[in-house]
Amino acid sequence: MRSRQLIITNGSSAAELIESVVEDADLLSWDDVLHDGPVPDLHLESLSRVRADFIASCGWGSSSDSVYRQFVTRDETILKHAEYGEVVLFFEHDLYDQLQLCQILDVISSTGIGETNLSAVLMSDYIAEQEPGIIDQKLESRTAVTESQLDTAVQFWRNFTSKDHRGLATVDCSSFPHLPAARTRLLEEYPSVTNGLGRSRNSILQILAGEVLNPVALFSNHQALETARYLGDSSFWRYIEGLLMCSTPLVRSEPDFFRPGRRSGFKTLRLSLTDAGRGVAAGEIDNLELNDIDEWIGGVHLTGPDAPRWDGFDLVTK
Repeated sequence: MRSRQLIITNGSSAAELIESVVEDADLLSWDDVLHDGPVPDLHLESLSRVRADFIASCGWGSSSDSVYRQFVTRDETILKHAEYGEVVLFFEHDLYDQLQLCQILDVISSTGIGETNLSAVLMSDYIAEQEPGIIDQKLESRTAVTESQLDTAVQFWRNFTSKDHRGLATVDCSSFPHLPAARTRLLEEYPSVTNGLGRSRNSILQILAGEVLNPVALFSNHQALETARYLGDSSFWRYIEGLLMCSTPLVRSEPDFFRPGRRSGFKTLRLSLTDAGRGVAAGEIDNLELNDIDEWIGGVHLTGPDAPRWDGFDLVTK
């Protein structure tokens, strides 16, 4: 197998496109939304169980065990990376991909690179939207992963999975072209000092302040606000659900809301702001004074009104 190539990418759509272009290579898709749910500082096997439990709890898999089995197969492949002649990391510029890239490099670093050639294609666009010829060109122009990049990824991942993210700001991300912006986008998901909501949920309120929309149109409008789109629709539906189901709802629906994925019709709901939602959107009300928070960003569990907040530059305690 030493002469064989392993190409690792973000998900199944990208993997299928790359597989249609390359010959004599194994493809591995990482398939984890690391920006959602708990990502504590655990060994890969234990972390994969935590991630499988979370993904299943969101209704994104048939069961925790089935998701975990998929992760076990994935993990077994990455842990055998030294058996390949070359490992190619093929990733995009957005937060979803940058977190995966750092996790994979941390796993490779912790198990030892050995004699494996480690290279990367770091796209500034979306893999699945490319023509096969572009994918071939990108693979031909891949570059070796440097020692500096490996060190940066390990530092970033260790800080991301820690219980305190203040160290993230001290990681020198300059060896990767897209990691600095991804770090900022990650921190923007912390509750804002202005109104206690992170950027994605804030954008939902800001969009709905101007018009009544169904979830599909709302998602499209939200994506248009992102410099580097990273959210999938399933994550976005979960954010909408939270705003509808919190103790003081910020969003209302017509007809009355029911959990997405449990019945048909979610995508045709007409969504608008409640009075509380308008107050939060205007910065007149602090959401954390209205609603409890129980969210994870990497290894940080956000709970209670004293949860860390993002002021546009730093994490602070209000």
